[in-house]
Amino acid sequence: MEIVQPPAPAPMPEPSGPAVSPVTVEPPAQSPRRQRHAAWAAVAVLVVGVVVLEVGFRASRLARSLADESLYLRKGRTFESSAGADVAMTGDSRILHGFSPQVVADTVEEERGERLQVYNAGLSGAPPMAQLAWVRRLLSHPERRPRLVVLGISPYMFSSRIARNPSRESLTTLWRLQDLGSAARAGAGFEELSTIIVSNLFESVRLRPQVVQAVLEHREAGRPADTGEDGYVRLSGVDATTQAARARQRGQGYRTEMKKPEARFGNEQMGYFEQALRELRDAGVATLVINTPSASQVDMAYGPDSLYDEHLAWVKERAARYGARFADLKTVPGLGDRDFTDGDHLSAVGAQKFTEHLTREHLLPMLGGATAAGQGCRTVFAFDTPELREWTLQGEGLADAARGGRRPGQQDLTGQRGSGLFNSFTAQGDRAVGEALSPPFALDGGRLQLRVGGGGHGRDVGVALLVDGQEVARAQGRDSEGLGLRTWDVSTLRGRSARLRIWDADSGAWGHILVDEVRLCPGPGGEPSPR
Repeated sequence: MEIVQPPAPAPMPEPSGPAVSPVTVEPPAQSPRRQRHAAWAAVAVLVVGVVVLEVGFRASRLARSLADESLYLRKGRTFESSAGADVAMTGDSRILHGFSPQVVADTVEEERGERLQVYNAGLSGAPPMAQLAWVRRLLSHPERRPRLVVLGISPYMFSSRIARNPSRESLTTLWRLQDLGSAARAGAGFEELSTIIVSNLFESVRLRPQVVQAVLEHREAGRPADTGEDGYVRLSGVDATTQAARARQRGQGYRTEMKKPEARFGNEQMGYFEQALRELRDAGVATLVINTPSASQVDMAYGPDSLYDEHLAWVKERAARYGARFADLKTVPGLGDRDFTDGDHLSAVGAQKFTEHLTREHLLPMLGGATAAGQGCRTVFAFDTPELREWTLQGEGLADAARGGRRPGQQDLTGQRGSGLFNSFTAQGDRAVGEALSPPFALDGGRLQLRVGGGGHGRDVGVALLVDGQEVARAQGRDSEGLGLRTWDVSTLRGRSARLRIWDADSGAWGHILVDEVRLCPGPGGEPSPR
């Protein structure tokens, strides 16, 4: 069978005429000027977007919460909104837990008759880089410039082995744009200066580590850092065994940082220390440099093979060069290992002892010494005997109120004068209540001073001054076992008869009152209502 093939397709005819090329449409050419405008517009959009995000982040609750976690950030910002300081002290955690502004203010008022604003600018691990940033804040405070600044310098601060990153925490937290010139004069390089600039421009960069944890690890913001009372953070005492073990461990750490030849004397912190001294001198602010206190167990780090002697000699020389005074307070009379919680940090009782010594031996003379306003006071009630003779007592809580000092179960007392005080904390703790009315006494002075502690705002406890049966002034504690000075102006009541009423009608937490050393002093001063 024959297979028939389909016919082959006819060939396509060749186009006649010339070949036609495909048409390509070219975009309209842009001028270089228009291209530049487009580029700038893109940059502007990017910048606006970044700014909007930054503004939004700064205003967010997350940013505020993360910033409050940082002691450096929170303390610096808290101080800026405060009344400033007449006297301030900078330093590391030895100062943070060892310098009590209340003790300074009380002592100066007792001796000079003036009440000063005092601030503790100590921070954990804060070397001179952070201290210079604090000096800048102190000098630029809008309300008051300090009369006296104390720089606490610890022996490890100028070692070549000081940890680099922790020592630079202040760059992102304390330093401000207006401080750039000071940082440059202290020897800051491009890295340090750019860190300060970027951290101030972008809160998200400043808080970057916390932001990363919050976003990637879903970590919630922690509790705000404790800035204490006027910057001072109290520590409770510990037993001798715990203190010694902690102190030896810290001593070993300092020995590693200070032992030669591995460690050499000198690092970037020296320039910041000198710049702080220079700026305080140029501002006319009296300056004291101290060698900070430590427990005896830490002495292992200060031997002849350490940087200690070289450190001390250099600090003394630099202080003298810039007109500052120097005091070696590594050991203080009456201050022992029992007053430390480890090798560095003083308990509340230790801080009281240290600050009183510092104030009476160094700060008061630099402020002009005692004045007539602090002289001539007479004691009305000292509470140094267990009997409250001629007092009218009501309730079971006050029968033994003047019997001794600290009671079992009570925290350590500070600010006490003499051997006793009025204390409504009993064997029942805060549960007992009562009231005490003093015998009459003549108001033959211009100021009535008394030391008060215990329960504070919101507690139904206190001490009041009665004239003709009417309350004219009252005071409370601050939820603290530290007794602070209160001064009432009674100059307009001179010659009148008065009584003190001390009451404890609160059986809850901090439901007790402490009172000690009631004195009448000459001259005006104080306030008609309690501080």
